[in-house]
Amino acid sequence: MGRILLLAMLLLGAGSALAGMEAGLEAGIAAYKRGDYVAARAAWAPLASAGDAEAQYYLGHLHAKGEGVARDPGQALRWFRAAAEQGEPYGQFALGYIYEHGLGAAPDLAAAVRWYRAAAAQGNLAAGNNLGLLYEQGRGVARDTVRAYAWYARAAAGPGLEPDRAAGNQARLAARMTPAERDAARRLLAQWGDTDPTTPRPIPRAGPGAPPGAPPGAPPWRRTGLSALFTPARSNEAMSRRENRSGRAAGRAPGRALGAVLALLVASAGPRPGLAQEITGRPQVIDAGTLDFSGRRVRLQGIDAPDLTQTCRLAGQAAGRSWTCGRDARWAAINRIHPHWVSCDLRGRDPQGTELAVCYLAGFGQHELNVWLVAQGWALAAPGAPQAYAAAQAAAEAAGRGLWRGTFVSPSAWRQGQRLP
Repeated sequence: MGRILLLAMLLLGAGSALAGMEAGLEAGIAAYKRGDYVAARAAWAPLASAGDAEAQYYLGHLHAKGEGVARDPGQALRWFRAAAEQGEPYGQFALGYIYEHGLGAAPDLAAAVRWYRAAAAQGNLAAGNNLGLLYEQGRGVARDTVRAYAWYARAAAGPGLEPDRAAGNQARLAARMTPAERDAARRLLAQWGDTDPTTPRPIPRAGPGAPPGAPPGAPPWRRTGLSALFTPARSNEAMSRRENRSGRAAGRAPGRALGAVLALLVASAGPRPGLAQEITGRPQVIDAGTLDFSGRRVRLQGIDAPDLTQTCRLAGQAAGRSWTCGRDARWAAINRIHPHWVSCDLRGRDPQGTELAVCYLAGFGQHELNVWLVAQGWALAAPGAPQAYAAAQAAAEAAGRGLWRGTFVSPSAWRQGQRLP
C-alpha cells in the first residue's frame, strides 16, 4: 500500500507539472493562430528551455520563418536539433531537410538520411518521400531503385498532400522498374509488414492532392521543403496536428515517464472497482480494427474495418482500378497512433473471443481512435454503434474520404466472401 501511495504522489506531481506545460503550449498555439507571434514565442520559449520537445519544435519554426523574432537559420537549427534528439518526428524531418540543403548548417547528406529515417520510422510521410528521392538519386546513400520504391510506397499509403506526391514518384519509378526489381520491392515491403506493395496508387490529377492544372506526364513532384512546411496553411496544420498525437504521453520524455508511472500504478493496484478494465501501451497495428499489446489482441468496438487483404475500386478518372484499401487503412491507423501511448477501455469479447475495446490517445476520454477511423473513412460504423459513429460515417462519405473514394463491399461482407462484381 505504501508503494502504491508513493507512486500515486509521484503521478500527481508529474501530472501537475505536465498540466502547466500543456497550458503553456495551448496558450502559444492560440496566440499563433490569431497571428500574435510574439505572444506565441513568449509562451513557448520557457517550455523549450525547460526541455519540452514540442515547444522546441515550435520555437524552431518561429526562427525558421521569422515570426515574432528575427529570422535566424542557426537558431532554427538549434531548436530543431533539440526537439529531434528527444524523438520529435517533425523536428527530425526539419533537421533532415536542413542537412540535405545546407540551411543554417553545412550540407551533410549522411546526416539528412539518418534524421529522415528517424522521422519516417515514426510515421512522418514527408520524410519517407524524401528518403525515396535520395535513394533514387544516390545522394547520401548508394543508389537503390528497390529501396526508393519501397519508401515511396510507404509514404503514399496515407491520406493528404504528401502521400499524393509520393504516389506520383512511386508511379513514375514503377514504370521503369524491371520485374526482378518489383519482386525485390515486394519482398522488402513484406518484411516491413505490407502486402501487395508494388501496385502504385494512381497519380492524382486535380484537387488538393495535385498541383493546379497538373497534366498527365507532369515532371516528378518536388519534395516538401521548409518553404512549403512553413506556409500559413501548413503552420496551422502543424498546430492542429497536436490533436493527432497522444498529448504528452509519447511525444516527450516527461510524457513517457508519466506513461510508465501510470502503467505501473494500474498494474500494482489492479482493476478499479466499478470501472471497466483497461490496457495501456504502444500497440502493434495488425489491421485498422485490431491492435496487439505484446501478444494481447483487442478489436476496436463499434467499427467495421477492412482486413489487410481487402481491395476496393476507385472512382473518378481512375474508375474501375483496384486498390489495396485494407493496407491503406492499416497505414492510416499506424500514422494516427505511432509512436504514442494508447489506452483502451475493455468492453467484453466478440463471438470469436477477442477482447473488444474503445481506445484513446492521450488518456481516457480524449482523441478516440474508433470514431476517428470512421470519420476518416477507413472504417464503417457497426450496427448498434453510438450515433456519433453514424454521423462520422455520413461526413466521411460526403467528403469522399478513405474507402469512400470509390466503391467497396462492407468489410464484414468481405470477410464472408462477398466481392465487387
